[in-house]
Amino acid sequence: MVKCGIPPDVVTYTSLIHGLRTFGNFEEAKRLLIDMIDLGITLDLHTYNVVIDSLCKVEKTREAISLFELMSKEGIEPNVVTFNSLISAFCKEGRTIEALNLMETID
Repeated sequence: MVKCGIPPDVVTYTSLIHGLRTFGNFEEAKRLLIDMIDLGITLDLHTYNVVIDSLCKVEKTREAISLFELMSKEGIEPNVVTFNSLISAFCKEGRTIEALNLMETID
C-alpha cells in the first residue's frame, strides 16, 4: 500500500489491529496502535472500541478504563459497544458494583 503511494489511514490500522487481536497477537496490535498515535492518525470510535474490547478480553480492564477515559477527553462519545465491553469485563471479574455504576452513566 505504502509502496503504491497510498498511506494507511485509521480504517487500515483499525482493521489490522482487529485482525491481530482476533488471532491473539496482542503485542503486535499494541505496537500498531502506538504507531498510529506516533503518525498523528486520530483514533475514531471504532478503533477505541476494538482496542477496549481487546483489553477486556485479556483481563486488562484497568487499561481499558484508561483508554475509555482518554476517548472521553478526546471528545469521542462511547456507544453501546464500548459500554458492553466494559460492563461484561467487570461482571466476569466479579466487579458487579462497578458494572452497575457504569451502566448508570449511559445516557
